[in-house]
Amino acid sequence: MKLITVLILFLSISASSRANDLDSLKEVIHTTKGGDLIQTAILIGKENYKRTVYDSATSFYKVGLEEAERVQDYLSAGKICNNLGVIEYRKGSSAKAILNYQETLKYYRKTNNDTLVGNALINLGMAYKKLVIYDKALTMLQDGVRILERLNEEENLAKGLNALANIYKKTNDFDRAFEYHGMSLKLKQKRKDLKGIAVSLQNLGLVHSKLGQLDSALIYFQRSLEIKRKVPNAKKLIPSTLSQLGEMYLNFQDYTKSELFLKESLELRMENEDANGVAVIANQLANSYLVQDRLSEAFKYL
Repeated sequence: MKLITVLILFLSISASSRANDLDSLKEVIHTTKGGDLIQTAILIGKENYKRTVYDSATSFYKVGLEEAERVQDYLSAGKICNNLGVIEYRKGSSAKAILNYQETLKYYRKTNNDTLVGNALINLGMAYKKLVIYDKALTMLQDGVRILERLNEEENLAKGLNALANIYKKTNDFDRAFEYHGMSLKLKQKRKDLKGIAVSLQNLGLVHSKLGQLDSALIYFQRSLEIKRKVPNAKKLIPSTLSQLGEMYLNFQDYTKSELFLKESLELRMENEDANGVAVIANQLANSYLVQDRLSEAFKYL
């Protein structure tokens, strides 16, 4: 009962008092075991993850994992390993993420829960994709997609299809890229997932652009931007589409529209404190001004 009371209090308190409550939960760690210990460790890990205190989150997740292994709670062990994989993925350590996702898959297979197995395969495939190990990425993603298709698990199925399409685009298999992006888009439209729809439209635009089909690419980028502007808190979603539209109009020698889109992208990237993005867009603007022989402005952005 003690842990249940602590958990209820934790869920109801304000953000300003959570630091003190975390200390209380940490005390529980030392006075309990079994399922109570596992769930407390997961709760503390999640809270530290939200605060981007990744080392502390990892430490508590590992406490929970050790106990989950001891009591053979494979469901909790799989969830914890998945969370550890997400942390490593966010930190840019895809190789470590893969190790955690492999453990996740191992535990989920022991639960005989096919949905969890399919999701783990998708995550594992996306981690291999990040490392450009496309053969393994394709195998994992295809296996995950087959399972989730059978179970009609649409959300993660759409993610898996999108990841497959992006690999096929990278490997110049454009027919399959169009096919899988189209399948992903249909699922997102069915679920009325505006953010996902916008991403799929943008990806289809990128495939058309890579094929030199600029008119079609422009249409998809325009539709993507139109939807992204309707998504709440989309400041981080919009800049990439704006820059792609800027590039499109530069190709069409419509320098006025190109400048408008690129400058809006630059402004948002600065607001988002996206230093790499700012550098990329500044270079795009400089290139635009060089083409127009506006050298002083080009020099400024370079």
